[in-house]
Amino acid sequence: MVLVLWVIAMLSSVAMLYGVAVRGRYHAEVYALNDMEDMEAIASLALVVHRQLTFSSFDTAQEGSRHGFQLRTQAYLADRQVGAERPLWTESSEEMMGRIIPDGRVYKVKIADRQYRLSVEAEQGKVDLNAVQEAFLHQLLRWLQGRNAREGDALADCLLDWRDSDNLVRLSGAEEEAYRRAGLVQVPADGPFASVDEMRLVLGMTPQLYFGPLGQGRGKEVVERWDGGLRDLFTVYNGTADVLLDYAPPPLRAFYEDLAAIGGAEGLAETERGKSPPFPRPPFAEKSMGQTTGNGESARVVLLKVDTGHAAYRVWLRVNEGSVSPKILRVEEDMHAMMARHVQK
Repeated sequence: MVLVLWVIAMLSSVAMLYGVAVRGRYHAEVYALNDMEDMEAIASLALVVHRQLTFSSFDTAQEGSRHGFQLRTQAYLADRQVGAERPLWTESSEEMMGRIIPDGRVYKVKIADRQYRLSVEAEQGKVDLNAVQEAFLHQLLRWLQGRNAREGDALADCLLDWRDSDNLVRLSGAEEEAYRRAGLVQVPADGPFASVDEMRLVLGMTPQLYFGPLGQGRGKEVVERWDGGLRDLFTVYNGTADVLLDYAPPPLRAFYEDLAAIGGAEGLAETERGKSPPFPRPPFAEKSMGQTTGNGESARVVLLKVDTGHAAYRVWLRVNEGSVSPKILRVEEDMHAMMARHVQK
């Protein structure tokens, strides 16, 4: 009797383990399928964004692989039903119908019976970590920190010490020795930032500052209505020290307005661009702020944010007139955005 019970218990355990293994394999296959569908959707959405921002046309008859034809066809169908989730009250439906503006507004589009939410941000509307002038960076971070202006200065110095090529420590900055004392393995690169994500390694950078939401600075009433962080204000793809306000996030526009109200600040040059913006223009003033470097030409790079419903991605695209498709520079899965959404639920 004992032997029979023992055999039954063993068989039950084996059956349970088999069931767990089957469910695990099923979930792994579902996740893999979702990932593959996500990548195909991102490729199609990238084509849509490229066409909209360069005013080009789709060529579904273009030679290429069957898979490439499928992506172009999906993009063509998606492009015809792009819709803004919350159009601005100043815009007429005829003016904005099906037109993507790269200023962060959210759009909804359907691909193969699946609904996607996306937004596009022009990197020319953000502060370039590798080109920003020291005075400008200090002013901006002090403004964002408000009452904690000293912390803003300290973070600015640490960012500058990270990107410069020497081991000299700024007044409130940090070089290798300070990182070792803090028990950190990663030390300053002493070179340009390779990505915005690299900011997370800088001494003094916190998850609250990097991911947001911000809401302590002098523009508190503006910033509190915005759920972004420093990662949404900075870039490595602008290419100049200029920030085009046509595409800038709300905190940068509020910062500029504060500067303009006091007549600017030492070390900050307020300029206006005589040429038309490189993308469809949103309803904001045609101004730029900062200090022009070189010939003032910037890379035409945008950040495409995609929410698939079960995952979120950040995709950097280079879009150029004359090319039939964008160049994908970088893809990141945005785990923070997904966790924040689950917390809200």
